[in-house]
Amino acid sequence: MRNNYLCALDLGSSKIAAGLALLSKNKNVGSLFLDSVVSRGIKKGKVLGAIDLSEVIAKLLDNLKAKSGINVKSIYLNVYGQDIVTKHSRATIALAERGNKIITNADTRRLIEEAKILGSSLEEEIIHQIPLTYKVDDQDNIINPLGLYGHSLEVDLYLICVKSAYIQNISRLINHIGYEIKGFFLCGIATSKVIFGQDRFRKGLQVLIDIGSDITQIHLFKDAVLQDLRVLSLGGDDLTYELAAGLKLTFELAEEIKKSYAAIGEYKDFPDKEVMIKKEGSYKPVSRRLICEITTAKAKQLIHSIRSSLKEIIPELDCVDSVVVGGRTVLIDGFLEMMEVSLGCGVTLARFSSPAVFTAVKEEIVKSTPRFLKYATVLGLICEGVESTKNWYLFRPTKERNPIRKIFNRAKEIYQEYF
Repeated sequence: MRNNYLCALDLGSSKIAAGLALLSKNKNVGSLFLDSVVSRGIKKGKVLGAIDLSEVIAKLLDNLKAKSGINVKSIYLNVYGQDIVTKHSRATIALAERGNKIITNADTRRLIEEAKILGSSLEEEIIHQIPLTYKVDDQDNIINPLGLYGHSLEVDLYLICVKSAYIQNISRLINHIGYEIKGFFLCGIATSKVIFGQDRFRKGLQVLIDIGSDITQIHLFKDAVLQDLRVLSLGGDDLTYELAAGLKLTFELAEEIKKSYAAIGEYKDFPDKEVMIKKEGSYKPVSRRLICEITTAKAKQLIHSIRSSLKEIIPELDCVDSVVVGGRTVLIDGFLEMMEVSLGCGVTLARFSSPAVFTAVKEEIVKSTPRFLKYATVLGLICEGVESTKNWYLFRPTKERNPIRKIFNRAKEIYQEYF
């Protein structure tokens, strides 16, 4: 019974979302249960209050248990924020003492392990290791070296790491409330699985921009492989704080006004209207034009920061095949249009791309755009979990593999090396 479900948890600064998927015999999602609560105890990917965070996670997972009837034991978690560290690690191994030999899976595993060791740090945990390109002797930019002959093999390994303190804090917290962490995944890698359709994601350059409440993450994918990641300490809350300061309101009231009345653009040619808001025990009028002007000015700063970071990765945006933007901030009227003008290329809103694993529950997922944006990372984590479950044999230790097959493969490699 324990393998017929997947539970995913998306830890965010404004909300914590969770999903529980019941799996069919072919490891597709048969039923899906989703829920979310207001976040407490975590900001910008850092745990600020372990007790508060424990309470809201326990409450959320209890809600899922009540809905599904499943006693959850293990969960998949996302990682985001400024504790993420990315780096390139290069390593080279000799394939043969003399002459050439055919490159096998054992060679690439040994090479990647060497690159991981060279790029590792006691203060960091590696959560993703992505071989970008290989070099066989003098031939570089090879995507897959298996089956080629060579004397030496080199790899450019892209490592996505998280500060060890964050992993330790989250692991201890989750274990304390009675759950096991089955795996960590980067938000953008998980979300890309449900946003980019397989046909469009297979080839070309895609940019995924995830605008969170206090963190914006920019991901560059090439041929479905993450090539670069940038994290900005800016998000939708910056617009809210600007409104709160400009209108002398609480953050909570400014957030409600932003959701209900804010728009991005030029409004000097439109007749002004007043919005009645409750302030200091009485209702007072606030200019709708002023709300929009404050929001527009801050949105311009946010989009300019996104553009500057994106230009550092890709100087010429004309070569990008698609730019997709997620996060609830993009639902503000005029935000996407302003971003298109600033970037000088087409920008689309993140939408569900109907991965095969969710065929049976597609209508539940795409009920509304705001609903999908709220649970996009959770759905992506479930996709990652399904993929890991289907490919479980890839993660088994070498010593557990068939010993006869291991001896045969080693004999084959020795023969190829010397003959």
